[in-house]
Amino acid sequence: MKLGRIVASLLSLGFLAGVLTETVWAQAYPSRPITIVVPYAAGGPTDAAARLLAEHIRTAWKQTAVVDNRPGANALVGTLSVVRAAPDGYTLLFAGPSLPSYKALYKKPEVDVERELAPVSVVYVLPLIIMVSAETPVSTLAEFISYAKARPGKLNYATSGSGMTLMIESLNQLAGIELLNVAYKGETPSATALMRNEVQMTFLSPVNAKGIAESGKAKAVSLSTATMRSRAMPEVRTAREAGLQGYDQSAWFGILSPANTPMEIRQAVAREISVFVKQPETMSRFGKFGFEPASNSPEEFSRMITAEIARYSEVAKKAKIEPE
Repeated sequence: MKLGRIVASLLSLGFLAGVLTETVWAQAYPSRPITIVVPYAAGGPTDAAARLLAEHIRTAWKQTAVVDNRPGANALVGTLSVVRAAPDGYTLLFAGPSLPSYKALYKKPEVDVERELAPVSVVYVLPLIIMVSAETPVSTLAEFISYAKARPGKLNYATSGSGMTLMIESLNQLAGIELLNVAYKGETPSATALMRNEVQMTFLSPVNAKGIAESGKAKAVSLSTATMRSRAMPEVRTAREAGLQGYDQSAWFGILSPANTPMEIRQAVAREISVFVKQPETMSRFGKFGFEPASNSPEEFSRMITAEIARYSEVAKKAKIEPE
């Protein structure tokens, strides 16, 4: 018993030492430059958002923050660089909805998102616009669903990433329609295909959707979200308002860190993101891209990603999508 108490005391002291070390480490953070890895090409909206966040960090924390663009392989190139980085809060990932799709679409994913990344906070949510070809004789989402039901397997939808594929397959399954996927390398080629009626439906960001809808080259029939409207296109109804109950898909983008990054550091970054997204400058700049500023805790973001991974895996299974 005496030996047991000694061992227990030593273990307790070791635990306390670990906690104290982690706390001191977090209190000293950040003490050197922070790198925000963006797994997409420079010049895009997500890159612009990351640079705005880096600027906020430089001002708020008086510390250098740089953006490192590492595009390629469905965001895997940049993601893997963060997975392999030291878990000290100095290398962060600014990524989006492709992450929860890996498990569903790859037989052997190069990254296990739940085990190898530590969620920090969402930064913004992007309600997508459900667009249909101008040549499609419909003007509402309900009409498009009826039109598609009468033509199973004869209509196409465009995608510009794996996350979008699963979002639209979710709509297929919920609405009871059978649209065929045509993959494109980016949103612009997808939009072009829609305007040419090579595909009859796709999801577009509000910024791109707005101009196309106003030109009459395609029609906006609904948002992809259940309750969140878009400030960029406030006249477009949500999926629930358009009659599709139970459908709620949006493209989120947020900050993650390597697994085992101390929770105190993740919480510190999350708190600063909460401040960042409420700034008038952030809200104004995000509004121009159609982004809806958002933030949450590391625990909430983690639960959100886990739920999305499970949902996408089920969608892929029902759609009989064979993992690559």
